[in-house]
Amino acid sequence: MARPPPPPVVVSTPSSSAFSSTGKRSRASIIRRQPVATPHAPFISSKLVRWLPLSTILDCNTMPMLPIPRIGHCAVMLNSKLVMFGGGNQQIMHELLVFDIPSKTWSMPQEKGDIPVGRASYGMDAIGNKIFVFGGIIEHGYYVNVLYQLDVDSWTWTKLNPTGEIPCARHGHSFTRLNDSFFVFGGLTDDTPNPPRMELPRFLGDFFKLSVSSNLEEISWEIPTVFGSMPGPRESHSAVAHSSSSRRFNRLIIYGGMCGMRLNDLYIMDVDTRV
Repeated sequence: MARPPPPPVVVSTPSSSAFSSTGKRSRASIIRRQPVATPHAPFISSKLVRWLPLSTILDCNTMPMLPIPRIGHCAVMLNSKLVMFGGGNQQIMHELLVFDIPSKTWSMPQEKGDIPVGRASYGMDAIGNKIFVFGGIIEHGYYVNVLYQLDVDSWTWTKLNPTGEIPCARHGHSFTRLNDSFFVFGGLTDDTPNPPRMELPRFLGDFFKLSVSSNLEEISWEIPTVFGSMPGPRESHSAVAHSSSSRRFNRLIIYGGMCGMRLNDLYIMDVDTRV
């Protein structure tokens, strides 16, 4: 007998009054919810090694808060919490949301410091309890190359001023942590002289390393010298890091993306030998 379809997940949907000109949305707007039949947020069971829609283990009608549907956001896992930021749905959004795995609940922490405007299609990864956010699109035709740090112990944002050769403004790039460094590859920029930049788009195939000192006080960009066959320019690709437990080898793996056409190529680079 065929399994019945899962019940619809209740998610909030944005209204025009829910957004400010900076993409920020009020706490009240995220609690307004309307039934939407299509999305089923998955939750992975490590014991069963299979995906489960959250709708099968949660009563979404009684949850105090659910994120609205979105694209272009990022999320990182810190201990038992999933931290998600930004994205877009009709407009670019600023939302910092936390999903607590043990309690299976969403929350919106009180942010402090140099709180960034909303963004989508950016890069985000973490070292310890510090989340780093780079680049992205903050408004149609407006790309950035600013670097932020978020301390999740106090939910305090800091706008960083790294030294070195800073990447140009971009979105759709990868931003991947490997040990104590981050690696940026590719993305999409626009060579139009002034924003909004929408007339001269250019796919990027450049490669940057962001080095972070152990005390997080020294942060610098550089363009590493690499060898072998580099991936071609692209955006919206995936990149993951692979490091052995002894750190005897450290690899960066890039797959797919697009550059006028969809790509399905795979590249592996040894970060130590840069091949």
